[in-house]
Amino acid sequence: MEHNAASSIVIAAITTLGAFIGALISHFLIQRRSVDLAVHRSRGEVYKAVWEKTGLLPKWPRRTDVKYSDLRRFSEELRNWYFLVGGLYLSDSARAAYGNLQEALNDPRRPQGTDNVSDSDYTLLQISCSKLRTELTHDLLSRKRMFLFSR
Repeated sequence: MEHNAASSIVIAAITTLGAFIGALISHFLIQRRSVDLAVHRSRGEVYKAVWEKTGLLPKWPRRTDVKYSDLRRFSEELRNWYFLVGGLYLSDSARAAYGNLQEALNDPRRPQGTDNVSDSDYTLLQISCSKLRTELTHDLLSRKRMFLFSR
């Protein structure tokens, strides 16, 4: 009889502990999902501005009027966006793409002034802008279909 009572107490304790741990995990997951949704909503708003700024260097149709002085201003606009609006929301991979774009824009070997951007510089920077936009779409999941609605 003592054996059955002890077993029942152990089972009850294990069940209670399991329920408690399950409740903690559930609470953590609900809180984490709430934060993730808030970040996702905010990203949609703040990423729009940087997306528009990268339109300075489109692939199609290629602009022929971009000057090296425009690149400096573009870099400064991105910097301001990063520190005032959106840098906080970038994922690690989007942050790396942003950094790579800024490095390319601020290459000390690049000419300064009002000359038109060379074809090679334009292509390099256009690709860097594209990579940043790709990472932004990954953060937003905007290029993926939801499983339930995929064709």
